[in-house]
Amino acid sequence: RLLGFSVVSLLQSVVAEALALVMLVAIAPTAEAFVLGRLVAQLLAVGVGLSLTRLRSLRPGDLPLVRGALVFGLPLVPAMLGSFVLGAADRFLIQEQLGEGAVAQYSVAYNIAALPMLVLSVLNSVWLPRFFAAGPGADGDAVVTASRDALYRLLAPVMVGLSVAAPLVLRVWAPAEFGPDDLLLVTAVVIVSAVP
Repeated sequence: RLLGFSVVSLLQSVVAEALALVMLVAIAPTAEAFVLGRLVAQLLAVGVGLSLTRLRSLRPGDLPLVRGALVFGLPLVPAMLGSFVLGAADRFLIQEQLGEGAVAQYSVAYNIAALPMLVLSVLNSVWLPRFFAAGPGADGDAVVTASRDALYRLLAPVMVGLSVAAPLVLRVWAPAEFGPDDLLLVTAVVIVSAVP
């Protein structure tokens, strides 16, 4: 089911971002247009996901599976909410102290530099079933060790490549009035923050 998973994941991430930007240009440069683009992509992802699954009614034998899903999923709700709050808090603080223009500059630098964290979040989703399948004990430890080592091998070149390419990407992506050279420090800090 890798193809279906990949399509849904890309719709939720890359397509959602692209559609949000298209809405900003096509409809209006507002937060509402941006959120509308992301919402449309998320609904499309839900539709594709539902079309790839066989829906059936809940049976009494399914209760352990439902219970296990809730035990796993419910703690993720505050974690995801916390991630959202932390992801938005920096922008709220910058807007309060420096204004909307500074938020736009910061957001451009942050979005370029957040690529390693995007890679990590995708890998987290992909590898999670592997961790559950291995379970605790020697097998689980071996999976965690192998995954960590593979992650370091993947993350290091991504971080180095992005660090080298950041000045060029900022000059191409950021408008000249944003001062792309002034955004290099923000980009470097965000790139390095992927390591912890």
